[in-house]
Amino acid sequence: MDAWCSLTPSRDDGRLWAPLGGGHGDYAGNEGYVADLMVDAPLWRLLRRPSGALPDAAIAYSDGSEGTGVYSDGRLRGSHTYNNIIHIPGGNKLFMGVLSAPFYNPSPAGGVVQKSWYIDGETGEHSLASDYTALTQASGTGEGGAYYDPVRNCVWHIRTATSSNMILKTDLATGVTTKHGYADAWVGGSSRFVRVPGHDVAAHITAISGGSGLSIWNPATETWKRKANVAGSPSAGLFNGAQCGGYAGGDWVDSVGGIVLWNNDAPYSAELSVLTPPATDPMNGTWTWSVMSPDAANTVIPPPRVGGTGGPANIFGRFGYLPALKGFYLQTQASAQMHFFAIE
Repeated sequence: MDAWCSLTPSRDDGRLWAPLGGGHGDYAGNEGYVADLMVDAPLWRLLRRPSGALPDAAIAYSDGSEGTGVYSDGRLRGSHTYNNIIHIPGGNKLFMGVLSAPFYNPSPAGGVVQKSWYIDGETGEHSLASDYTALTQASGTGEGGAYYDPVRNCVWHIRTATSSNMILKTDLATGVTTKHGYADAWVGGSSRFVRVPGHDVAAHITAISGGSGLSIWNPATETWKRKANVAGSPSAGLFNGAQCGGYAGGDWVDSVGGIVLWNNDAPYSAELSVLTPPATDPMNGTWTWSVMSPDAANTVIPPPRVGGTGGPANIFGRFGYLPALKGFYLQTQASAQMHFFAIE
């Protein structure tokens, strides 16, 4: 989990998945886990054994075949998942988009995998969602964010690259992935896509410092608003105010009317930051930062984000909103306790 990997929430019913993890030289196992947070005593449940575990046949994890995206038994390789695994509403299906080079190998090798997969939320097994190898310009890494678009029944995701960032659309009905232009390099990096209901846009929250840290994607017109207008101030611990959410990203909350984020240093780790869109014209209007402070009677202080680029600094989907519980979970790292922010 700590190796640049995310948790994936089901906003339908309060379940939380760790469907894949590891990558590079961190961890080779490709087992998945799920927890139901709606029960009185939540427990993680193993979805399936990792490849090569008894009583299955042994396999070589470091085999020089990273470019295939799978181990020799045909199962997905242990991989950094960033913010690229999302739950498709209405079932047990998880979508894993934009996999690339960060597969397990102590000496990373292999090419870019231009495919996306479904992961079954009950069994942990995968199936092909889309093969877009023919999109020869779909190079780069898998650090960009992804989000589900219910209006078009598709997933939008960004494949980051050195000089440009390809915007990809995977149609879930046809399994076809198409490219829809580029955002410039400022938009890339380890990012988060958050759909904004009522506006039919998505906020792209990036870890790249400078500017407002926020860009807006309009899927109807397929246009970007680079460095959206932002006023106000987030929590001082939100990457020290220099970056818009960083790797943690955020989730939309209807009752708040904005995107709620956590990525906080001490002593701000009990605070949440809120990014509220303008009432009209989210592309050109001004978004507003504010801070959601803890209740005066609160005595629970979550562990702060750890500085730097590794481990607990990379929260990714390990902070997220669960409507069924009317609040946010926070899992800073595998060895830490899960914390919960009740906001209603």
